[in-house]
Amino acid sequence: FRGFGGPQGMLITENWIHRIAMELNMSPEVIREINFQGEGSILHYGQRVEHCPLSKL
Repeated sequence: FRGFGGPQGMLITENWIHRIAMELNMSPEVIREINFQGEGSILHYGQRVEHCPLSKL
């Protein structure tokens, strides 16, 4: 948790993921997977993801 508001923001994000999944008749896990960052992705602060083993899991 990186400071005040972190847990609250995560709770709201997870709530929206579940709502979107229900609306699209998909599982929340699929919604999360669609939104994974991967190698070559540019993060919101401009950094490029150079190494991301998540897709290999």
